Amino acid sequence: MTSITRKLPRTIESRYKAIRFAKNKKDSLPPAGNILSVATTTRLDNIVVSYEAAYNDLGLKQSTYSGNTPLKNVAKGRSKMFTSHFIQVFNLGVARGIYNAAHRALYKLEVGSDALPEMLTEEDIISWGNKIVTGDAQRITVGGAPMTNPTAPEVQTEVSAFVGLFTSQSNLKDTLDTAEETLEALFDETDKVIRKVWDEVETFYNEEEADSMRNNAREWGVIYITVGAESTISGKITGTVPPPGPGLPVAVANATILVLESDDLTLSDANGDYTLKTKFVGTTKIKVTADGYADYEVEIEIAEAQTITLNAVLTPL
Repeated sequence: MTSITRKLPRTIESRYKAIRFAKNKKDSLPPAGNILSVATTTRLDNIVVSYEAAYNDLGLKQSTYSGNTPLKNVAKGRSKMFTSHFIQVFNLGVARGIYNAAHRALYKLEVGSDALPEMLTEEDIISWGNKIVTGDAQRITVGGAPMTNPTAPEVQTEVSAFVGLFTSQSNLKDTLDTAEETLEALFDETDKVIRKVWDEVETFYNEEEADSMRNNAREWGVIYITVGAESTISGKITGTVPPPGPGLPVAVANATILVLESDDLTLSDANGDYTLKTKFVGTTKIKVTADGYADYEVEIEIAEAQTITLNAVLTPL
């Protein structure tokens, strides 16, 4: 057994679609054809203006943040490379007797070891780059031979470039968070307006047959879904979260695969494979998330007892 029920939006995008759809329908009618109450019409017009402004601002902030990310990542790689190369060249010079092993201490390196320090985080890369720049100035002061290929100033150039973009990315993240909070603050009123609009639309058509009522309500953006009975599985989604690019053999394990409209979820296994069972039937979005990767979303249609294959290629941050 299945039942048809109304499904209120739950995401940023679906909320925007719902209020914009209703306003477009209302605006397309002559005043006398508007079936919404005056109060609801006013609330709908007002929330569209507020939500649309915040929605568009969030999109702009997301675009700016995402655009800065690859620039920061390139600078990060160069900063780490120059710092690592400096230390390796210095250690090779120590082995040849050109540089004094005791001078490793000026870089905060272990005097008796030629091991490279760990630079796992962005903070590590910045910290070791600064130690190289500061330490080399001290080494030259006490009579150490100048380093080349790379020089300390070359390291400083790369580290400074990375610090600038790192700081910029942090500031852009702050403005992105603020934009998200501004939009989220509108959710409560937006949800109330959507519910009010849908209630009034359904009430206006409630003397018609159920199918006809739903067809008319859909013209105002009302969403109906078919939900499978509690004892049945309506659909199944299978697939994999493969490596993000050629030459990368490791699939994405422990990625979360979520059906947004029903909250059914699962995790990918060590091979990136997953199977997600759901009682949901209808149109929904699938969201795939994993640490270190950008979120992946796709809209799909799930039919009764259908098996869907969905492979989600994630983009590294």
